[in-house]
Amino acid sequence: MEDTIRDLQRKIDDLNEKVDLLLMSSNRGNRVGGTELAMEVTGYKRSTIYAMVNNGTIPVHKDQKRRKLVFKEKDLLLWMAGDLDNTHSNTGRKSKLSQQHIQ
Repeated sequence: MEDTIRDLQRKIDDLNEKVDLLLMSSNRGNRVGGTELAMEVTGYKRSTIYAMVNNGTIPVHKDQKRRKLVFKEKDLLLWMAGDLDNTHSNTGRKSKLSQQHIQ
């Protein structure tokens, strides 16, 4: 019984964390920026961000004119909350979201 209660508490904590992230995204998720924004929002190091872009596991847009990576804060927050799936689970290929280009 104690295991069940601990499992329920863990699930409640996970849900509370997702709600907090969603609330943050609705309050501020309008910023668009480069790798620095992705690092700030996710807490990941630059090398981790680049590895995730390469693997197609983080939502990113590519500015073809300036050859830069562009991140949308709202996409990152939703992705962190688990509400934005950025990969094809069976193929490992990049999703349409990660292949979007900003003109």
